[in-house]
Amino acid sequence: MRFVYLLGFIWCSPVTILSLMFYQGPLYLMGMVEKVEWRWKTDWVILWDIDNESKFFQVMRGWFGNVVGANITVTDVPDSDDEQWMVKALLHELWHVFQNYILGIFFFVAYVGHSGFIWAFQKEKHMHLDNFLERWARWKAGQPVEIPRSQWPDGPNDQCPWW
Repeated sequence: MRFVYLLGFIWCSPVTILSLMFYQGPLYLMGMVEKVEWRWKTDWVILWDIDNESKFFQVMRGWFGNVVGANITVTDVPDSDDEQWMVKALLHELWHVFQNYILGIFFFVAYVGHSGFIWAFQKEKHMHLDNFLERWARWKAGQPVEIPRSQWPDGPNDQCPWW
């Protein structure tokens, strides 16, 4: 299985390298990263743990994590002592890495393309929560796949979490 992860890692390496140069690297140099873990024995992932006292954490409003290539950037959710929730959240992000291993540089084309389609043509859906890559990751992580409009993070009328 490590060979498959190696191939995926190589396939998405252009995105991983750009992310290291322009996202995680600057965060690390500015002292906003608590720990970096290279998980090569399991899933070929670079795990970046953000300092919960950093300005970056405060700007991101308590999210758990995101993925760019083989990089997972995570925080400890401040109000969560629920270990099972944290395990599922990390598994969700690992599935995004697996999606990157499959799609390579086309991951973001698929992600942004589907979110844009939802925004333009499916006003009853949420650009992030109903994105097929998000739904797939939640399903594989054992999280609820269907998120009703009444439970959208920024309210039932906020279709887009990014602006």
